[in-house]
Order: sequence, then structure tokens, then C-alpha cells
Amino acid sequence: MVTSAAMLKISDTVITDIETVGIDVSNGSHAHIQNSTVSRCKEGSVKCHSAANRVEVTRCKFVNNCHQSAMASPAVLVSAGVGNVIKECEITKTSGPGVSVTNGASCTIHKCILKGNPTAVQVTQRSHCNIRQCRMSELSIGVDALHNLSGEICMKDNTILSASRAEVLMTPQDAVPTMQGRLHKVKISDRTTRDDIKHHPTKVVSPRLKQQLPSVQKSSLSKKSVK
Repeated sequence: MVTSAAMLKISDTVITDIETVGIDVSNGSHAHIQNSTVSRCKEGSVKCHSAANRVEVTRCKFVNNCHQSAMASPAVLVSAGVGNVIKECEITKTSGPGVSVTNGASCTIHKCILKGNPTAVQVTQRSHCNIRQCRMSELSIGVDALHNLSGEICMKDNTILSASRAEVLMTPQDAVPTMQGRLHKVKISDRTTRDDIKHHPTKVVSPRLKQQLPSVQKSSLSKKSVK
């Protein structure tokens, strides 16, 4: 489903087996999607991009998407707009990230379940993301902040279970995510790509130290890293 309408409302709908993306929001559109299921779409469930205004997604299920794509596309891509919201959704078994926020966009992810995705949430290119009360499990990386640079990530009361590579991943040049409530281990990598990290050790930063010193420069923070 592709739209350039000023307002798109989708409710109680099932979208499945689409050759591209399930719901494509662009060109100034504002989409409100609720109580719907999108599955087995080749390029993802929802794509908010190309000067889209805003997308609000509530109580939806996104399952088994992107598995036929040559690239590991996210189930939900947010690369445009401010005030985007993903709330009370289940995002499972995607070949790429559950949610990707990029290109300076902003998004709140609230009370979502992200399970069985390689990465639960990916935030890049100076984007802003507020992640609250989400549960992430059966994954490699909880929150991937590599190359988000001066973008902002705020985390509050999330649960990240059994992340095989990192609960939170970033480079020394990235802004340190702020955390409230439950704390998570942060891995800092000097490597430039995610593939490099598979083969090289990363530095693990005490999350409590990170919380106490949120404004410290990355060079200083890396010196205080613990092995």
C-alpha cells in the first residue's frame, strides 16, 4: 500500500505477502495505523520516508518480514518526520532491525515487544529516539547506535534479554545514550562497520558510570572503560 494522501488511516487490517513494503508513507503524508497485522512483506512492514510528515502506529503486529530481500531491511523504517510514535506493537522475526530510525528523524517507541530480530532498534545519522518500557529478546544487539553521532537516544525502564553481541552498541564519536530506571551495558567499538565488530573485541562501559556522567566526552569515557 503506497500513499501520498494528506492523511492515511488504517485500522483492523491484515496486509501480507507484498513484494515491496506493506505500508509506504511519503510526500507530506500523516499516517495513523492501529490494530493491524503486516507479515511476509519483502521490504518491510512500514516505511516512513521522503518528506513524510508523521506516522503513528498503535497495537500492531509485524511478523516475518524482509526474509526474501537481499538486504536486511527493518520491519519499520522511520527516516522522515518528527513526533513519530510506535506504541504497544509486536515486532518479531524480521531479517533486519525491528525498528530503524535514521536521517535525523525522531521517534518514540513505547511498550513494544521486539523479539527474534538481529537488532531490536537501530538509530543512526543524528536521529532522536525515545525508547520506553520495551521488551527486547532473542537478538544480537538491543540498541544499535553506531554512527548516530550527535543524535539523542533516551532509554527508560526497558528490558533487554540475552543480547549475544551488545545490549547497547556505539562508537567513541557517538553521543552517549541516557538511561533511567533499568541500566544496560554499553559496548564501544572503534570499528567503522557492524561486520567489523563481529571479529574484533569491544570495550564495555559501566552503565552506572555512563548514567552519572552523561556529558563526558567519548575519549574520556573510553579511558574509564572496564574489561
